Amino acid sequence: MKMKISVPSELFAQAKRYAEQHNLTRSEMYVTAIQLYIEAHPEVATTTDYTPDTAERHPTLPSSSTSGS
Repeated sequence: MKMKISVPSELFAQAKRYAEQHNLTRSEMYVTAIQLYIEAHPEVATTTDYTPDTAERHPTLPSSSTSGS
């Protein structure tokens, strides 16, 4: 599945450098990061009704005001 996301410029640059240094595509790195996040926060993986407006229920998820959009 393809998707479009917005990330802060500095985070994007760091991710790009990391991927290049570890011979990964950015997609491979993002998939791995998401998998590791879900493993570390299983309560998020079971939530199907998440939207930025409901981030207060999941303090580990950014609210719409801190998402970098």
